[in-house]
Order: sequence, then C-alpha cells, then structure tokens
Amino acid sequence: MDALKGLVASGIGVTLLPESSFIDSTPRFTVKMEIENPNIRRTVGIIYPTNRELAPSEQVFIQFVNSFFSRLNQFQ
Repeated sequence: MDALKGLVASGIGVTLLPESSFIDSTPRFTVKMEIENPNIRRTVGIIYPTNRELAPSEQVFIQFVNSFFSRLNQFQ
C-alpha cells in the first residue's frame, strides 16, 4: 500500500485503496476522496506453510481473522 501511495504522491497516477490504508497518514500532495455507497465485496484468504508447525502467534492470528470475519458476517 505504501508503494502505491508513494506513486500517487509522486504524480504518477491515482489508485483505489481500502480505508484502512489511511489509518497512519495520507501522503503529502495527495487527497483522500470518499466513494459514496460503493457496495463492494471481495474474497480474501489466508495462506500459511504446510511444511512446519505454526508458531503460537501465527495460530492466534488465524483464529483472530476467522473470528473477526465470522462476527462481521452477522452484520451484513
């Protein structure tokens, strides 16, 4: 995301980014424009290595993501 924001800040173009990518900051010489009623859905997934046991932090992350999206679906 930072690379895309940097390209826009350099005047190379425009981009469509998720709202979460603006939490830290909006680069200088750029402006964030909200899209009204976007009604956009996307499918995302998690990949992880199968040739080793997952670290505890990796297991917690996967559980968190699954739990988050399960709860999010209740509101849609």
